[in-house]
Amino acid sequence: MGGSAFTAEPTAYDASDIEPFQFSANWSSVKNATGYYIDVYTKYISLGDTLKKFVSGYENFFLTETRYDGIIQRIKVLVQ
Repeated sequence: MGGSAFTAEPTAYDASDIEPFQFSANWSSVKNATGYYIDVYTKYISLGDTLKKFVSGYENFFLTETRYDGIIQRIKVLVQ
């Protein structure tokens, strides 16, 4: 059998250092993880529907740290 299996997921924490055009996303570390993927998008709610528009360059964005200092206004970060 090859490959590896993940047995845990990081926990997303509230954003910190929130400013009009930036924020810091934070999450817990996972033992033996070599990196994390995040999606950054703008969330729109229209007529009861929720729509997401990914911020260019930040869909499935790979990071090696458990904190990301973003520079995008009105976004939501999800840890995958």
